[in-house]
Formats: sequence, structure tokens, C-alpha cells
Amino acid sequence: MKILHVLPGFPLDYPGGITNYVRTLAATQIKAGDEVTVLTESCDPAMMPPGLQIIQVTTPGRKIFSLRPLATGKHSDGAISQIERKQPHIVHFHTLYGLSLKFIRSFMNLQIPYIVSLHDYYLACPRIFMMDKWGNVCRQINLDKCTRCVGLLEQSIIIRAVAHKLDWNLPSIKGFGAFERVDQFTPFMNGAAVLLPVSRRVEEIFKYVYPKALYRTITIGSASADQPKVIRSDSTVVRASFLGTLNAHKGAKLFIEMIDYCRSRSSSIEFHFYGRMDPQFEQPLNERGVINHGAYKPNEMASIMAATDLGLVLPIWEDNGPQVVMEIVNSGTPILATRVGGIPDLVTAQNGYLFHPDHHEEKVAAFDWAMQQTSSSLAKMGAASHRLKNPFEHAAEISALYSQFSIDS
Repeated sequence: MKILHVLPGFPLDYPGGITNYVRTLAATQIKAGDEVTVLTESCDPAMMPPGLQIIQVTTPGRKIFSLRPLATGKHSDGAISQIERKQPHIVHFHTLYGLSLKFIRSFMNLQIPYIVSLHDYYLACPRIFMMDKWGNVCRQINLDKCTRCVGLLEQSIIIRAVAHKLDWNLPSIKGFGAFERVDQFTPFMNGAAVLLPVSRRVEEIFKYVYPKALYRTITIGSASADQPKVIRSDSTVVRASFLGTLNAHKGAKLFIEMIDYCRSRSSSIEFHFYGRMDPQFEQPLNERGVINHGAYKPNEMASIMAATDLGLVLPIWEDNGPQVVMEIVNSGTPILATRVGGIPDLVTAQNGYLFHPDHHEEKVAAFDWAMQQTSSSLAKMGAASHRLKNPFEHAAEISALYSQFSIDS
């Protein structure tokens, strides 16, 4: 099958979640005998899977956030011509970052079947992360609120850039660009053979904005599923480790709240942090005795899990499908996590404990649950847990969809 993946806005060798996913999926498809091309920004050929073909585009890239697609773009005509020459059986969109309305409309005129993976909230939320300008979490898309959150002044890239440089808070003057943006994307979303949210929660959020589109939720696979469970070192205390980036929307204040709650009740939990953090949280964690190991490399994950009894993933925003959750679960390490975004699709009572960050009673119950655990009880839970899907199993699901919707189906 001739497959075209569309990934503008990032070079394919960029070390990020979506780019890593596309590289892995493309490599798996090539091994299965498919002819695979990726439309992407300039990238290092040496970093690409053998046999992968590239259509290079140069887009305006990622701004502070994107309110509406560009009306036209220099990339459009050349890229469309190359797609026509490739004659793919199916096109798989992963982002629309930087693509113009001209490109989108010209592509749709080719009448090639296409599917759209919903890796993030870009096509629903102008700020992408569903966090408003005041730092609050949005639990659903409210376009009336968007008129103030991304108001008239925010719609100007120049004004936004100046305000950002001078650290100004722009006044909220209503602007209706968010409504226009949804109107512009709706034909593209409704015209897709199917939309692929990475979690049930992502599907729920998008359905409010694009109710007429066809959806099918498919969680992604992780290479960590092919690794054996770690052999954990002995410990007389429960070692609870927060992994990843620590900032406000990733749950820094919730992490501190958990530490304070457990310390005030004489808990013997030993708290660790692995990753990078917003500097404002360094002192509070140091004052609370958190062992800060700093940034880590992917190949160090197994040794980190071997020294961890309980993994902590505590985002307060609707985190789509965090890879770190998959890595923790697949290592056989129980996890305490927030019930937001894609996390409930991965964490169950068999491999961890979930709570909602907005509900005080649930938080207290979760912290109490953690304090009741021992390294032995957590080890038993981890030993009984099941791995999640790997990239090959995920690719098989995607291939089945391609076969259903492609030109030669």
C-alpha cells in the first residue's frame, strides 16, 4: 500500500511525542512492505528509517499559539503537485501546523481518502493545551470563553510577540477568530474517512466541536511494552517518583500538596523527582526533602523504575496520552495518576490508582491509598499487571483502518 503521512510544523527528526510516533509507525509499515512517504519539514536523512521517502515543505512553523490557518502559503502548490505524483492510497494527517487553507482545500480536491490522528487539541483549542490565558484548565471547549481567552489583541502575531517580550498581560477584548477557525476546519474534519483520537477523553472533547465527524479511538503503542519488567531493588520505604516535566499544568502544585499531606501524617514515603522543572518549584521541593535526580535519558528509564516503588504522573490538564504512563505501566511499576485526558485508558485498578485533581475528596483518598502501601504490596501489584500494546500491535490496528478506507479497498 502507498501511504503518505503529513507532519508539517516539525522536522521528522525532532525529539517529540508526535514525531517519535510517526517515525516508529512509518518504520513498522515499511517493514510490513508498504511504500511510505512523509510530508514534513527539513530533516536529517541519517535519522530516518531506511526506505522512507520525504516530501519537504517549509511552513511558518509553530507560533506562540495559532488562532487560524494562513489563507495562502508558498508551500501549497509544490506540495500538492508532489502528492498528486505520489498517488497514495491513503493519507494520514498528524498535524496541520503551518499549513494554509489553500493547501487544505487543494488537498481535499484531490479526493484521496484521508484520516486524521488527534494527537493534541490544536484543531479544537487555539492554545493547544486547553489551558486559558489566566492559567486555568479548560475541561471542555467553550467557544464563547475562547473569544476572551484568545481575544482581538491576541489574534495579532505582532502584538502577541511584543507583549510576550515585554511580559505584558494583554487586556481581554472579545474577538471571534476562534469561531471562524472552527468554521474553516469543519469541512476538513467532516471530510475525513475517520478521526483517530488517542483516548476516549480526547474523542469526547472533539465531538463537542465537530459533532458530525466519524470517530474511532485508538490508543497508541509503546516500545516499552516489549521490554521485560524491571527487577526492583529492596527498600524499607516506599519510593515514589515523579517523572517528566514539572510545571504548573503537569501538576507541580499537586505534587507539593501530596508531599505536605503525607509529611503531616508522618508517612515514610520517600519522594523522588526525575526530569526538568520550572525553576519556581526548585526551592519548594528542596525544602520538602525531595530527592532531585535532574534530567534523565530514555535509556535510563529501566534503572529509574528499578529504584521506584510507585510512579507519580499528576497532570491537571487533559493530557492526551502521556508516554511516561505507558513506560511506567510496562515496567511493572504501580502508578498513582490523575484521571484526566488519556490516562484512564491506560491505568486501571490492576496497575495503579486514579483520582481527579479537581475533587478534594478523591485527592485525599488517593494520598491515603499511597500511604497505606508498602514496597511489598506495590511489588505484588506490579507483578500482576499486564503490559500495554506495542508499536507493531498498534500499526496492525492502523493498517486495518487503511485497508478499510484506502483507494484500493
